[in-house]
Amino acid sequence: AHLPRQRLCKIRAQQVVLAQGVHERPLVFGGNDKPGVMMAGAVRNYINRYAVIPGHRAVIYTNNDDAYKTALALHHAGVKVAAVVDQRPAPSSVLVSQVMQAGITVHNGHAVLDAKGTRHVGSIKIAAINPATGQVTGQPFYLDADLVAMSGGFTPVVNLHSQARGKIRWDEQQVCFRPSEYHEAAICVGGCNGIFGVADAMQDGAKAGADAASAAGHKAKPAALPEVSEPDSVMRPHVLWKMPSDAVPGQEPKAFVDFQNDVTASDIKLAVREGYHSVEHVKRYTTNGMATDQGKMSNINALGILSDQLGKPIPDVGTTTFRYPYTPTTFGTIAGREIKGLFDTERLTRMDGWHRNHNAKYEHVGQWMRAWYYPKGNETMDQAVTREVKAARSHAGILD
Repeated sequence: AHLPRQRLCKIRAQQVVLAQGVHERPLVFGGNDKPGVMMAGAVRNYINRYAVIPGHRAVIYTNNDDAYKTALALHHAGVKVAAVVDQRPAPSSVLVSQVMQAGITVHNGHAVLDAKGTRHVGSIKIAAINPATGQVTGQPFYLDADLVAMSGGFTPVVNLHSQARGKIRWDEQQVCFRPSEYHEAAICVGGCNGIFGVADAMQDGAKAGADAASAAGHKAKPAALPEVSEPDSVMRPHVLWKMPSDAVPGQEPKAFVDFQNDVTASDIKLAVREGYHSVEHVKRYTTNGMATDQGKMSNINALGILSDQLGKPIPDVGTTTFRYPYTPTTFGTIAGREIKGLFDTERLTRMDGWHRNHNAKYEHVGQWMRAWYYPKGNETMDQAVTREVKAARSHAGILD
């Protein structure tokens, strides 16, 4: 009783190794917010970690190889996998072969146009597409399904790196932002460094750990790693930011980008038509990435759609600011003990002494102490402000 739920520990480290992993990206298509539409990795976690099947008839929708692992996991768990819908025209890997050998239908060069259903997914509308443009080229057809496992690729978690004033660069090969320049004595490893294979990520981490220990003055060598058995796979997602649809332009089904703030692909397109071309302006116009997840799932898809609309490559569009905390934190943790005047730092301008010598009354502007008005004698605020206004109009005024 009476103890805090969380504690704040401040650690001054000589070296820091960041192993934050990745976020799986959703795919943007009609009805993608319906119950029963899940991330492919989340479906796998339910099966492998909790022995729970999230549905009984599944469709896998993907643009990379990783979702094929989910197809196999569902199949081995006894779930009927109706099909794998892959945007890529001719995927070829060990995982793809294993799925086909399991008797699962694979629709290459296809896309999910809409997830139908009222309170839950009931059927999926699918059609062949031009993989380069996203234009629907085939007659749509339907599959019954109560589960859609989607995977749009992976986004390295560079939040802490960026908050430490590190720089990021766009990796065209992996279709993601990854760390480039470091400002602090830190290094990103594994998934958050754009290395997605398990074995490669472990080796990257082990080397960085040994290097960091050596840099801190200790004798170290990379740790011995367990053997990892994983099939070769193509993790690079197929780039298709435009949502394939056979609907009349302007009448497409709602395709969500930000699931917390209900931002759709059409909202981002509208922002561009309204003249908002800066990524920060689009963020505020649509509220994309402004919910508690701070764009963890939505930012890259939003940037891709914005890039498509502006006709600019993603690096030229830019990124929004990564704000802390990375995960929700209690106010009690931030406030800590009662420290009165030291709770919030007061920042003073170079003219602060002059203001105080002239009896300034202050107001808080963020952490800055800004001179509000300068009463003389028993003047009220209105009287002091009126006098100041007259002086500024008849002579001159200075704003600090």
